[in-house]
Amino acid sequence: MKKYCVVCGSENFSRSKLYCSLKCKNQDYYRQNQKELLEKHNEWNNENYDKVRAQSKQWKIDNRESYLKYLEDWREKNNEKSNKNGAN
Repeated sequence: MKKYCVVCGSENFSRSKLYCSLKCKNQDYYRQNQKELLEKHNEWNNENYDKVRAQSKQWKIDNRESYLKYLEDWREKNNEKSNKNGAN
């Protein structure tokens, strides 16, 4: 009797009855508990606001080229918002 993964539908060769891999298991857990996980994440971010801000600032410094590319892509995709914000 063949087993199939409940997440991706592929044939399941693992010992688990429901999942073919840890990735599928984690994906299913996140889907079932998304609201609670996001609340915890946002709560932690709010409690550690200065730390999050410092890490973000440091990442932008360390990855300047990637950050500038991201900004350029965002401006192209959001041309109206970009122009509106630049006019202020």
